[in-house]
Amino acid sequence: MASPITIPTEGLLERFLANDFEQIFCEKCMNTFLTNVYDHGDYVILEKFSLGLEYYRDAIKHKHIQSTPAFTLLGVLDGFKNEVLNPDIIQLRTHEEPDYRLIYIMEKLTHLSEADEQFFTNRVHGLNWLDEAKRHLTLEWIEEKYGLVLAQDIRQLCRYFRENQDYIEWDLHGDNLMRRPQTQELVILDPYTLNQTDDYDYRLEDDYQHPS
Repeated sequence: MASPITIPTEGLLERFLANDFEQIFCEKCMNTFLTNVYDHGDYVILEKFSLGLEYYRDAIKHKHIQSTPAFTLLGVLDGFKNEVLNPDIIQLRTHEEPDYRLIYIMEKLTHLSEADEQFFTNRVHGLNWLDEAKRHLTLEWIEEKYGLVLAQDIRQLCRYFRENQDYIEWDLHGDNLMRRPQTQELVILDPYTLNQTDDYDYRLEDDYQHPS
């Protein structure tokens, strides 16, 4: 399970506004997460332009996801000016794109190897489209290769997606799983994107059962 942020976060939003952090130009982060990343030692500052992490935080809370990075919301900024906004402006379960930026601090992670990245992109990205039998087989593969906890977490995240499919799309693939450099533990980032349509009709999957 991810440990909480262990450094003081007071004043970090003000430092971000003062351009105190050097930007890390990571193509995967910018393209995959709609995120600008800034260096802060063993941590990074994330400047996000979408609500993906907020839905993920909601899923972590309600589905008890364990394979998570340590991250926390520092604040909300106007989309065009450096005006600090009340976090209450964040609204989930709407079809409106946010016109504000969300600023987080997160532990620093590394991207997967090419082999791991391809496994998750090929096996997990289309999980929501698979029938029940193929979903369970995919989860068994994940459990065998990466452990029971990760398989259960992915199953729960897919279930959360199906419960909120009017508002989000499933987008878990090899670029948004990462590793802790010290332990090589796999963690999940940003498994959802916003759904701007309302014509989906997925059926909730049955409970995942550990293979005997």
